[in-house]
Amino acid sequence: MEWIPEWRAYIGWLVPLALMVGVGYLTHRLSQKDRARQLRERDAYLRQTLTHHGITQVQTLKDRSIHGSNTTDGHTPYQVHLILHSPPNRWFVYIHIEGSAPVLSPLTEHRARLAVNA
Repeated sequence: MEWIPEWRAYIGWLVPLALMVGVGYLTHRLSQKDRARQLRERDAYLRQTLTHHGITQVQTLKDRSIHGSNTTDGHTPYQVHLILHSPPNRWFVYIHIEGSAPVLSPLTEHRARLAVNA
């Protein structure tokens, strides 16, 4: 039997492990880039909608965002649901689903507080 240097004995499992880690890292980076793109798009639509309605100052009371993803079956759109407060006494719900126009609707203070606590 031939003597194998110690480092060569590990090649059988190091190479597949390194490939798996590399593929996992690349997948993670691509996912981060896609989420960053979705956030930029989401913020641009929100600013545009608020400007269109003449709202200059707003505070986000609740943010319920669902990040979309590319699956083997197709694309899952992202969804954004925000409860917003514009001082001194205006409350809104902002809903945006990727691929459709965003909706900004006024709320009463009571309904806004219920939505925040839900």
